[in-house]
Amino acid sequence: LDLDSAQKTLKPGEPLKLIADAAYLYGAPADGNRFTARLAVAAEQSPVESLPGYFFGDPTIALPREARDIIDTEFPADGTLRQDVALPDEVKPTAPIAVVVSGSVYETGGRTVTRTLKRVMWPAPALVGVRPLFNPDDGADANSTARFEVMRVDAAGKPQPAKGLKITLVRELR
Repeated sequence: LDLDSAQKTLKPGEPLKLIADAAYLYGAPADGNRFTARLAVAAEQSPVESLPGYFFGDPTIALPREARDIIDTEFPADGTLRQDVALPDEVKPTAPIAVVVSGSVYETGGRTVTRTLKRVMWPAPALVGVRPLFNPDDGADANSTARFEVMRVDAAGKPQPAKGLKITLVRELR
C-alpha cells in the first residue's frame, strides 16, 4: 500500500487529493480489496523542515482531537484509488495545520497493511516564524534578556521580506 498526493502543501479550503495504490507482493493489483482511511488534524508548530527551531502559528487553536473515518470502499480493478478528502469544518486558515491520513488495505484473509500520509495546510502566502535563542522547554534564564529571531517565509521556507510587521511579546507567569 502506498499513499500519496501531488500536493506538497494544502491551501485553505482545498481538499487533500489522496492517491492510494495497493498491490499484492507478486505484483497483481488489489482489485476489490477493502480500503479504509482515517483523517486526523493537529496544530503544526514547525511546518518548515529547513527551519528547525522556528515556531509558526497558534498551538492553542481548537481542532478535533479524534481521528475521523473518511473512506470505506474497495479498490478498483487497477488497484489505484483517487479521492478528494475534505478537511473538517473546524480547520480554519489561521495557523499551519498537520493533516494526517492513515489508510489500510485489507487482504482477503482479513490482515491489514496500514500506511500514513502527512501534509500541511499552509494558511497564507507567507507566515512569520519565531525562533527563541534559548531552550524553549526551559524558558529564558531569570533576570536575563529573552532574545528571538523572526523570519517571514513561504511554505517552501523561502524568505519573504516585509516591512511594518508588528510584534507583541506576552509574558506568562506560571
